[in-house]
Amino acid sequence: MKRIVLLLLLSLNSSASINFEDFIDLKDALYRAFDELKPNSEHTLTVNNTYNLPEDYWWSLDVVHASYSRQGNSHNIFLFGGFARLSEMSLDGLAITACHEIGHGIGKAPFKDSGSSTEGQADYFATKICLPIVFKYLAQTVEVSKSKFNLNFCRESENNHYCLRALTALESNIFFFKTLGDTVHFSTRSTEVARELNTSPTFYPSSQCRLDTSLNGVLKKPRPACWYPMVLN
Repeated sequence: MKRIVLLLLLSLNSSASINFEDFIDLKDALYRAFDELKPNSEHTLTVNNTYNLPEDYWWSLDVVHASYSRQGNSHNIFLFGGFARLSEMSLDGLAITACHEIGHGIGKAPFKDSGSSTEGQADYFATKICLPIVFKYLAQTVEVSKSKFNLNFCRESENNHYCLRALTALESNIFFFKTLGDTVHFSTRSTEVARELNTSPTFYPSSQCRLDTSLNGVLKKPRPACWYPMVLN
């Protein structure tokens, strides 16, 4: 009996986690999406550039991290294996993070003092602009969540299936915020009101504010006032 339970748990864990082959599929989808998103042909993207290291070098690192760097029009994003292998991370959830990192490079204004798009703008770009295109090239691997909230929320969307798939993917973000000690909910909106735009390179909106931004991006609503001053909308 214990062996049967153990095998079942291993099976469930295996089906829920992202493997390296899944990650390669995501990389391909990101490259194809970037070809549509890039401002012009001079812009290029690398995902987990190995610099002559083994192909799975970044994947093998048990570091919960993702990052963006840029050299001219060359955009580089890094999705570490420890982040991808979080227990409740989905491939679509990882796609949101990838889109966020790409958004630092081509997500447009507002910009940090360092020159990249702000964290809030990268979140907004991810679900409004980038993710719908990535989903065209990335096979859906989990069933969409049709919770009462999701169904009601997506009634306002011009693309119901994208909306449901995006909200299901955002559940990975909710889990990640929990690992940071923050509890956030789809149905709870931030009460913060930004009086001015914070362009510090180290500034992050609160976790609830970031989730609100992602939700607004899904519905193509204005950026929320918790980080984007109402006078700018």
